[in-house]
Amino acid sequence: MLQVIPNCCSTYYLDSMFYHVTQSDRWNMKYPQGRPFDEKHLKIDIIDNEIKEPLLAGLAMGLLMNIYGKRQDLFFASCWIGYGTSYEYIW
Repeated sequence: MLQVIPNCCSTYYLDSMFYHVTQSDRWNMKYPQGRPFDEKHLKIDIIDNEIKEPLLAGLAMGLLMNIYGKRQDLFFASCWIGYGTSYEYIW
């Protein structure tokens, strides 16, 4: 469900993100996979098993941190970190 979060971050931050996204050369029409071309939409791969766009990945993380700062209730703990055969739940 879409939720508007007033003043979750600076408009300068969003303007910067917009600028860098529009300058990227990694736009593609791969998604949704298996659908006809007229049903596809532009998408940019920022992280695809590895970081493809380091600056945009950092901006996206910063945006998530700003959103988290306003609305922690929208996030849930689901991070597992493995060390050999033992796993630790982080949150």
